[in-house]
Amino acid sequence: MEKMSKLMFNGPIACASLTYFLLAMALGYLCLFHSFRPGINISEIPKYSGGSNGTCNVFEGSWMYDESYPLYDSSECPFAEAGWNCWANGRKDKGYAKYRWKPNNCDLPRFNALAMLEMFRGKRVVFVGDSLGRAQWESFVCLLMTGVEDKKSVYEVNGNKITKTIRFLGVRFSSFNLSVDFYRSVFLVRHGSVPSHSPDWVRKTLRLDELDDISNEWVDSDILIFDSGGWWTESRLFREMGCFFQVGNSLDVGMPVTTGYRRALDTWASWAETAINTSRTRVFFKTFEGGHWSGENGSSCKVTQRPSLETIGRDRNEVSDIMNEVVGKMRIPVTVLHVTAMAAFRSDGHVGRWSDNPSIPDCSHWCLPGMVMISEFDWATFDHFRPFCTRVFCFRERMAKIHSKISVFLSLDGLVAMISFISFLSAMAFGYMYLFPTHSPVIRSYGNIPESNVSNRNVSNGRSRCDVFKGRWIHDESYPLYDSSRCPFAEHGFNCLANGRKDSDYTKWRWKPQKCDIPRFSAGAILEKLRGKRVVFVGDSLGRTQWESLICLLMTGVKDKRSVYEVNGHKITKQIMFLGVRFSSFNLSIDFYRSVFLVQPGPVPRHAPKRVKSTLRLDKLDAISKQWINSDVLIFNSGHWWTRTKLFEMGCYFQVGNSLKLGMPVSTAFRRALDTWASWVETMINRNRTSVFFRTFESSHWSGRNRNSCKVSKRPSLTSHGRDRSLFSDMIIKVVKKMTTPVTVLHVTPMGAFRSDAHLGIWSDHPSVSDCSHWCLPGVPDTWNEIIFSYLLSNNGVSFTEQ
Repeated sequence: MEKMSKLMFNGPIACASLTYFLLAMALGYLCLFHSFRPGINISEIPKYSGGSNGTCNVFEGSWMYDESYPLYDSSECPFAEAGWNCWANGRKDKGYAKYRWKPNNCDLPRFNALAMLEMFRGKRVVFVGDSLGRAQWESFVCLLMTGVEDKKSVYEVNGNKITKTIRFLGVRFSSFNLSVDFYRSVFLVRHGSVPSHSPDWVRKTLRLDELDDISNEWVDSDILIFDSGGWWTESRLFREMGCFFQVGNSLDVGMPVTTGYRRALDTWASWAETAINTSRTRVFFKTFEGGHWSGENGSSCKVTQRPSLETIGRDRNEVSDIMNEVVGKMRIPVTVLHVTAMAAFRSDGHVGRWSDNPSIPDCSHWCLPGMVMISEFDWATFDHFRPFCTRVFCFRERMAKIHSKISVFLSLDGLVAMISFISFLSAMAFGYMYLFPTHSPVIRSYGNIPESNVSNRNVSNGRSRCDVFKGRWIHDESYPLYDSSRCPFAEHGFNCLANGRKDSDYTKWRWKPQKCDIPRFSAGAILEKLRGKRVVFVGDSLGRTQWESLICLLMTGVKDKRSVYEVNGHKITKQIMFLGVRFSSFNLSIDFYRSVFLVQPGPVPRHAPKRVKSTLRLDKLDAISKQWINSDVLIFNSGHWWTRTKLFEMGCYFQVGNSLKLGMPVSTAFRRALDTWASWVETMINRNRTSVFFRTFESSHWSGRNRNSCKVSKRPSLTSHGRDRSLFSDMIIKVVKKMTTPVTVLHVTPMGAFRSDAHLGIWSDHPSVSDCSHWCLPGVPDTWNEIIFSYLLSNNGVSFTEQ
């Protein structure tokens, strides 16, 4: 209906566009069918299929058993290193070679060697990295060999045997004028000379500011695939090699490995942006696969017979996160092959003791054939990797099969066909704007809405989805968006800068989703959107922080600051159950109700044990809930008070009806309370007026054995350290999914997991008590509000900017 109303609204323009669109489709069809000379049947070139909107994240999926695998026999491939041929080295089970990767929303096509060889005819493919990169190179060569009839036409250019000691290996497919080369550069940067007067234990250095000397050999390539990470460990560098970091003539023996790795990648990125001709060369970077070492010191290697069911934290690693950050800031296109999570399940695919050194088990490298095949299998299917003409040929070949008997079009003049083709493209773009208007993003909305909306972008518009909660924090000098010291509604205890924090960098990070941009918070636009409305926050002190953040954000769009006031003249403190701020010029109220459990406290039943000093009535919502109903935007949070410390140790237990539940676990009670809240929403909320949000549990960064140590960092963490998941957040999502009333879940748990730099720490109004739960203002809660109100604005025609 939205499309029809848009079409009707634009009237003659849309009708003309539609007519032009259909005409150009006919003319374009003639062009596509007849204007290009066919070669090989390029419709066989791999292209993954499926996905409701034509896109698919091939790195999110699972491993499927497939008897038709493997795709080649290492014993028949002269370029497969003997040390990785696990069958030849005594491994009896072959199940590990029979798993293929199945993305969640599409299917990867089976590798077609001949089609790939045709696509790479006359090209040069270069792999650069360590032994894991060499394994990928060997895998690719062996895969391509299956499509070559004359095996003698494929040779190593220097007649070298495939070993780990050689810095350069090059295989030539002479029948296809194709070169597939490997350069060994485990660190990507070059080794330096040890400065004079260095300590005796410094035997080598890495020049983090200079790329490897052989980098000039990488430039003249069509496909360039990098990997690095396996050698970047303290044990490998500092202890085994005596290798430390050097920048210029300066030796830095105290630089952490992760800092050195980031500096090296920055050098690589600068080189790539300067030296690579992006009109010719496609650049890829494969993330670090990790390994499956176990035991106290990570020195035990146990190879399983089947893939693991869980990643056990191996789906993320710090070096891969650093690499993603660096690539994300580059000015040239680089495709990240994010294989870390895929490899995390393959505890069955390692060399183990089936190598040419069986006395040294190996849980880092992979058997061949095996897991390594997936690397080529993925990047070979990327749409942007295939030339545009390939897609034209593919379409032409399919149409030729259907309409081969129609010969009248063969006489069409090539020039007319080309003009038709250009017309086709123009009309497609022109007509599309009217036929397919932009849809607003949906942020984890559940309830009685179409299944296609249970994501961040409506599938029906044919554009790519965007999950705004999957992304990264990027530094932005234009932040913060306000000054807490100039906002009378920002609690002094949350103003870290005013409380003595010296560094302000924590305020300069904004959230960047993977596939879109969140528009910058526009106070004026949002104030107009909310004119005459009532916004209500319900929750604990973290909810109050978000409430304060929103008010301070909106205050930047108000000229007369005196027109904004707290309705009861209250000072902003945590003791008050109700706080309300009025923007009188906009007839707008923004209220906060303190309800940390959402359900109401109950009287202690008679004959209860003495340790019971209070109860929570899990079957009754908070008595002040009637104040929440008459609202236009209603935002909930709860979770931080649901702990044994805050409940049982304070003498508070759970009650349902008149029954006291002394043995009920906290998590069970939280779920029961959420069910009560959900029933209340279903009954009391007018879905035609009120937009309901529930923010998930926010990550804290307490550490130490008893989780009582608070160390605030100066920069966001590179890894989540398991803080990106929460049992309470999972419960919230499950409960909301079952509701019939639309509720939008703000799944901020993974986003907050990286912000170890943004907590109050000792910079509150109680510096003797460190705080790694609450956030500084300005800071992280501003992002929660940017997401909510960009979403609300999108319903009025403003949508997240697609990448």
